[in-house]
Amino acid sequence: MQDSPRILTKYRNQVEEYLQQISFAGEPGLSNIIQYHLGWADKYGNPISSFQGKGIRSSLCMFTCEAVGGLTLQSIAGAAAIELVHNFSLIHDDIQDGDEERRHRSTLWSIWGVPVALQVGNYMRILADLSIYNPINCYLDPDILLKSTEILTDAYLETVEGQYLDLSFEGRADITISDYLDMINRKTGALISCALHIGSIAGTKDKLVIEGLARLGRVLGIIFQIRDDYLGVWGSEKLTGKSFGSDIRRKKNSLPIVHTLQEASNIDRGKIISIFSKDFVTESDVLWVLSLVDKLKTTSYIDSLAEMYASKAMKELEELNIERTNKSAFEELIDFLINRQT
Repeated sequence: MQDSPRILTKYRNQVEEYLQQISFAGEPGLSNIIQYHLGWADKYGNPISSFQGKGIRSSLCMFTCEAVGGLTLQSIAGAAAIELVHNFSLIHDDIQDGDEERRHRSTLWSIWGVPVALQVGNYMRILADLSIYNPINCYLDPDILLKSTEILTDAYLETVEGQYLDLSFEGRADITISDYLDMINRKTGALISCALHIGSIAGTKDKLVIEGLARLGRVLGIIFQIRDDYLGVWGSEKLTGKSFGSDIRRKKNSLPIVHTLQEASNIDRGKIISIFSKDFVTESDVLWVLSLVDKLKTTSYIDSLAEMYASKAMKELEELNIERTNKSAFEELIDFLINRQT
């Protein structure tokens, strides 16, 4: 299995410790559910140690701050805020998609119901804003605090737009690759760009570096989502927690299906539409779609698209005025993103 790059392992404990300080709600029941979602408790409220998720966004925020000459303490509040916003979006995504499992655990709505899960998500979104202004965050000046909040709000606004577009694509056969890329640029690219943006303004006042890192974040987000869509069809159930062909069973217009619909004959396109119109997609349906995807060389297309964006990320990286060792760490991350298995 591919090892996680150092960017994603160095800061996890710091982020978790900070989140534990700010994420406990005044209402014990609500606090228990938040702790469950973040992997600190089981569904009965018993403490466990299983911090959930990769922490890509929060880690990138803190690494970027260090890479431009800042201290991690200057970016920890922003990193925690981004992690909370990301988790808020996951809770709502699970409700919208009807997913009963995430990260090998039952989703919040499947245990406590949709109304409670919605409120927990909303609470975490508010905590994200409060995180930046938390009294223990005493390392940023007021202008940077205000700018960080503005960047975070704008990014989440784009994320919601992207999620809306993703939902609006369901059941449609006219989605183009361009439509898809616009959607993931917002749904995934905005928050990852936000991580690098907030991290960089916490550590430097160099506008060219700040703008370059924000652009790099956009590209990293697109690479991340392209690979996510690949894993949604061909990922290992043991590693991803999702069954082989999962996105086909969910009738999701992810990249493999968008490409297949765009390249398929009218007859084959019609059959995909017919399959996705069913209440339940059978195993034979999944196998037929997979055979068509294979015939149209969709995996090769996805690989080439990811490589194209990886090259774009490398170009953005090369133009940044940061130390070579930090560029190497970003290069390691890019390689991880296009090849990850989870």
